[in-house]
Amino acid sequence: MLGVFYYGPNDLRVEETKEPKIKHANEVLLRVRACGVCGSDIKTLHGEYGGNPPVILGHEFSGEVHDVGPEVKSVTKGDKVVVDPNLTCGTCYYCRKGLENICDNVITVGMHVNGGLSEYCAVPSSALHRIPDKLPFNEAALAEPLACVLNGFNRCQIKPGDTVGLVGLGPIGFLYLQLLKLSAASKVIAFEVKADRIEAARKMGAEYIVNPAQNDWKERLKEYAGGDGVNVAIEAVGSPPASKLALDIVRHGGRAVFFGIHKPDDRLEVDAYKLTRYEIDVVGSFIDRFTFLPAVQLLSDKKIDAKSLITHTFSLRDAKKAFDTMDQGKGIKIQITPGGLD
Repeated sequence: MLGVFYYGPNDLRVEETKEPKIKHANEVLLRVRACGVCGSDIKTLHGEYGGNPPVILGHEFSGEVHDVGPEVKSVTKGDKVVVDPNLTCGTCYYCRKGLENICDNVITVGMHVNGGLSEYCAVPSSALHRIPDKLPFNEAALAEPLACVLNGFNRCQIKPGDTVGLVGLGPIGFLYLQLLKLSAASKVIAFEVKADRIEAARKMGAEYIVNPAQNDWKERLKEYAGGDGVNVAIEAVGSPPASKLALDIVRHGGRAVFFGIHKPDDRLEVDAYKLTRYEIDVVGSFIDRFTFLPAVQLLSDKKIDAKSLITHTFSLRDAKKAFDTMDQGKGIKIQITPGGLD
């Protein structure tokens, strides 16, 4: 079978490899049908985040059950499923505190062990969530990023009437944008510099968009938000300039939520006086925390329009083109379909 291997910084190879076998009684062999290319995959490829080379990348994937181990009871052959790729230990301090997303011993499928950018993938049955037949594989593959966004959304603690600032309209930002429409927020102001993404956001019904690269962006913010800024700022990029912007736009008594994955050595200067004097909350959000099931439900019920976010689809053999497209910031959600979508 084909697999997309990460061998080290900027070394991505599409190679023939052996089909995985079920090695443990609780494992399931999946035929992968759709797998997204995530921003963290790009940062892994550039040597900026995670990775355990040589490893098959891909952690946003759906597929059908091809075979099951003797102790698997939760799924059967032919079931349609999505994968929660973060395998936690269940025994460390954080797992026992209900903070499994920051488990000391977490193993991520598609980063530390072989993932979904292949024709077949073996995973523990505990990582699988069944999906209804009506949910297409390509849309279902967005369950993983949506589950992460839901965790970040919960961290926002949005109250009725709040004005929310959303920094960044990449794949994650567009999921936030749709989710915020379902929230109690009275107004959502998006911050984006790329013209194509601004246009896409307008087509999705975004009413207030500010381009922070323009000289009058602060005037636009004041016009849309009034007062000193937004009640909640969400940083969905993972860069120091975006994080600084999130802190700049949050008003007194507000909250800034950092979602985007930064490089390990990224640093951000913070006005400590402002945090104390005006009681600014700054919180982080990492992957998903018991939010996978609601993510699947939202996608199944079409509360989130996943189809409109998938702008590019590639075969496994064209994986390098898919990564280049994502790396260049083109489109919104880039996917690879190892097993086709029929």
